[in-house]
Amino acid sequence: LGGVAGALLAAPVLLAMIDYLGHAYLAGHVGTQLGTRHLPLSEFPQLLMPYIFGPVNGAPHTSIWIMVGGYLSTVMLLFAGLGLITAGRRGLKLVLVAWGLLVFAHMYGQPPLLGHVLGVLPDMSRIQFYRYATAAFELPVIVLAAFGLDDLTRVPEHRRRLVWGALAAMAAVLGAALVAQPVVHSLQATVGHGATFFHASIAWGVLTAAVVGAIALGRAARQRAALLALVVVIDAVALFAVPEFSAPRATRVDLAPVAYLRR
Repeated sequence: LGGVAGALLAAPVLLAMIDYLGHAYLAGHVGTQLGTRHLPLSEFPQLLMPYIFGPVNGAPHTSIWIMVGGYLSTVMLLFAGLGLITAGRRGLKLVLVAWGLLVFAHMYGQPPLLGHVLGVLPDMSRIQFYRYATAAFELPVIVLAAFGLDDLTRVPEHRRRLVWGALAAMAAVLGAALVAQPVVHSLQATVGHGATFFHASIAWGVLTAAVVGAIALGRAARQRAALLALVVVIDAVALFAVPEFSAPRATRVDLAPVAYLRR
């Protein structure tokens, strides 16, 4: 009886919602337009260096940042690459790589056939996939990075891989910078914004990769493992802290809406 009473009480609310949706203006959320949009490939460097186009939601980069729901880093992708070539867990690694490729392809719509595989899922055409999919892309990368870091601590002989991985990461940073440069120049021409974050992001990516490569030259295995873990922690904390520097130093709490709701 309680369930029936609850349903009867909720019915008017549901009917009102249905009536509202029939008349409401939902802008770009109408139909299946959202699912046909993808991020341009020119913005993929943001996965490698999250602030390469500027601070979070800071003009003039709001239009870019509002489209993504997270980020990775140069160090994380470096260790993930090393995790791919570790021994064991072949089936799990294949699943992680396959899922990561599908998510990345659907976020950027490239390559065309692979980029639309996830789009056939029910109602996937009704959402802006790239705004919510970053966490799904981060998961396999983080797990693979954990494999790579674990392997380096257990098998000291693999430190040569770390040197080559660091060099590959620095090359990837420079390549991503070349891809991002036209977007940065376009933003500069439009609003006259400086490229401070662009240069700082490149410097941070190269610096962290170089530090990882330098750590690989150390002979003490336990010390090397501790330093590599410390680099991961510092990188994560530093990237997380960047938006806090643009937060207001003082605010005034507006309690008028709270008072209105109480009345």
